[in-house]
Amino acid sequence: MENEQQLNTSILQYEANLKSMFGMNFNVKVENCKQLPENKALLCISVVDINTNKKLPAFQLISFLNQAHIKQQLNNAFVNMFIELVPLQPPSKQEIEDYLKNPPFGIDTLLWEQAKKENPDSKKFTPVPFIGFSALNSRFKYQVQETEQQRLRLQIISDDINNLERDIAQMKAKLEECKRRNSTLGNRVLKTMIWQEIKRKKGFPILAEEDELRMKLESIQNELNAPTKYKGCLNELICKLRHMQSQKQVTHNFAVDDNLTKELQAHLNEEQQGIEHLLTLVKNDLKDLKTIKANFK
Repeated sequence: MENEQQLNTSILQYEANLKSMFGMNFNVKVENCKQLPENKALLCISVVDINTNKKLPAFQLISFLNQAHIKQQLNNAFVNMFIELVPLQPPSKQEIEDYLKNPPFGIDTLLWEQAKKENPDSKKFTPVPFIGFSALNSRFKYQVQETEQQRLRLQIISDDINNLERDIAQMKAKLEECKRRNSTLGNRVLKTMIWQEIKRKKGFPILAEEDELRMKLESIQNELNAPTKYKGCLNELICKLRHMQSQKQVTHNFAVDDNLTKELQAHLNEEQQGIEHLLTLVKNDLKDLKTIKANFK
């Protein structure tokens, strides 16, 4: 049998030869199922009846191709390289029982029974005898060939996974870019809506809800700036912390864990940043309220 490249080239010729054997009412398809050692290959032949659009069953194909004159044409179609016909369908339960009942020729009954007992999965595997070095060497070549095919298949799968991971990374980057653009467009739309709302309400008096919102914002700002509230407490904590650090440097009688001090400082800094951010928001809101009032006047 040719190598894989030559075989793929010859498959079209095989199909044409088989179509001439079956006639114009049948559509013949030949596929390369598996490349085998020793320049052999397993070909899958399927025949479809054009009138009924149904595949011919395997036993009917084998019965047709095993005729003497058809078999001679089959050998000519495959250039005297055809070996045998094997149906691509699992044997029936009765056929398996008949096969396992009696050991093959040249196989001891005890060995056959031991082979059946040591079968790891009787539903998937059946014992097959190997007699002589040639049979063992053939099985070894099949295993090497199958291992190589599995390795190539794993390499293809690995390449596909890498390509998918790259595509996923690109999609994530595009998604983040879309989110950023969506946020930017949302802010622009919000500003436009605010401008339109200010323009629409120009000349109208301030609503009770707006005046109530202004008073709430002013109350929040006054509460934040009160000496006895958050800002005053924060300043007091900072003074105490500095006083404790100065006592530590002078007397060395009081020790504070450095990690605890760093955590406390980080926490206070975060609190201060949060308060400053809140103050900034309040100031901005007050500016917006003043702008609204100025436009209403």
